[in-house]
Order: sequence, then structure tokens, then C-alpha cells
Amino acid sequence: MHELSLVDTTFQKEKTEQYYLSIQADLNGFSFCLYDNQQKKHVVFRKYVLHTNQLIENFLKKLEDIFKTDDLLSLPYASSDFMFLSQKSTLIPDAYFDKNLLKSYFEFNQTLDALDEIHYNYIPYIDAYNVFTLHNYVATAVSHHIKGIKFYHQALPFIEKTMEYADARQKQIVAVGLNHVFFDILVCNGNKLKLYNTFQYAGPTDLLYFILFICKQCEIDPAQQELLLSGELSEILTYRDAIREYIPGMKDMKGEGIDLSDGLARIKESKYFNLLNLISCE
Repeated sequence: MHELSLVDTTFQKEKTEQYYLSIQADLNGFSFCLYDNQQKKHVVFRKYVLHTNQLIENFLKKLEDIFKTDDLLSLPYASSDFMFLSQKSTLIPDAYFDKNLLKSYFEFNQTLDALDEIHYNYIPYIDAYNVFTLHNYVATAVSHHIKGIKFYHQALPFIEKTMEYADARQKQIVAVGLNHVFFDILVCNGNKLKLYNTFQYAGPTDLLYFILFICKQCEIDPAQQELLLSGELSEILTYRDAIREYIPGMKDMKGEGIDLSDGLARIKESKYFNLLNLISCE
């Protein structure tokens, strides 16, 4: 049973060929949205909360149930994208990128498990490729139900849209994306990426420690810094209060190109920042 389902009155189930499907998943949840290419707006959003005990086997069972029962996921779309939130990725500058060397790139600073598939996305704003993995069983299950689906990593919308924001304002930005179990952090100055990394955390103390550690390493004064916060856990007050105590310039991250139809007005853009921006990063 889905936790949240929002459908705008303009959505037409018999004309799904004009819509783009974007899916975001991790071991804790599964969300998707539909973007109307004629209106240039998102018109459907649906979210499922998954209780998997962080086990891939349980996730696969839940995934199959969703694909079998959700009335919208069996329909044809203009394009379909799937993004699995993960720490397992590495950035390679375009000048050094060779798709025949994906395994060696990835294993330089990550562990490649036996059932991992290697994928990659190009990130235009930093002229680099993000090499990432997806569990083979997950990729197979998704591809079986949605033909021609493309796979992405959250680094693509997170980096691309943060860099656009910073470049337009020619300022230094720290961005934090709070996912379950781990968070993404990015530091950039105008159109220059200074750092992108992920850290595991179990509470506000861990979160704050790593953010302040990054600020120190990058010679950033937290009291004077603008920090953009996003992610599914970004609304938790203990996290927000912990960050704001040391970084008063914290504010919610918003995508400048995100357009939500009236029926999706309840959605907090920053909470689903990567999912809602995926369509503009294809």
C-alpha cells in the first residue's frame, strides 16, 4: 500500500506516451513521479515505504509486489528512468575516462561485489563521469517490468543542479542530501567543484561532525556559509536544528526548473530534490 499518492486533475491515463517516468528507490522506500512534457510539469507523485530490515532479498520481494499491483507502472511512457540511492560511486574526469576501464576505476576506491553491475552517467557541469554499481537482481527486476529503462545515480541531479545554482550566483555553496543511513555532501565555488563525498551517519552528532570536518578541510567559516539541505530526512528537526546551530545560513534546496502541478502542491521540493530533477538531467 502506498503511503502517499498525488494525481493532478490534468493527468490522462490513456495518454501516458506524453509522460516521463522517474523512479527513486533504496532499501527503505520506493517513489516515482510522472512529468507531462506538454505542460512541462510533474503531474503524478507516489511513494511507498518499505520495511526490509536493510536486506536486499526483502527489497526485491517488495519491488515485485509494487510492480505487480501499482496501476501506473505497467503503462507505456515516453521514457523511464530508475535511480537507486547508493554510496557506491566514483567520479572520473572526461579527459581520463575510458568505458573499457570501468571496473578498474570503480575498484580504485570502492568494493565491487559479485552481483554488482557497473553503470555510468555523464555529468555535464563538471565534465566528468560518475561510475556506479547496481545490484544485478534489482537491475534485472526493473528491466523486466519496464522495457528500455535507464539507470542513474543520485550524484547526477545532486551535483548538476547544485552547480547550476552556485554558478548562477557566483558564490560558494555547501550542499547536503540526507538519505537513510548515509548523506551526500558537495562543496563548490561558482562553476568549480571542490568536493563531493558521502558519509554514513546514525544521528545528528555524526552528521554535524562530518559537515564541520569538511568545512575545516575546505577552510570554510560555517557561520558565514550558505548550506543547501535536501533529501528524504531533511525535514527531521533534530538534524535541522543541529546544522543551524553552527551554520545559520542553512536553507532548503530548491530546483529552479522544478514545476509541480496544482495537485502536487503538498510535496516539499527539497525532500525529493533528486527525483524531481532527474528528468532535466537525462
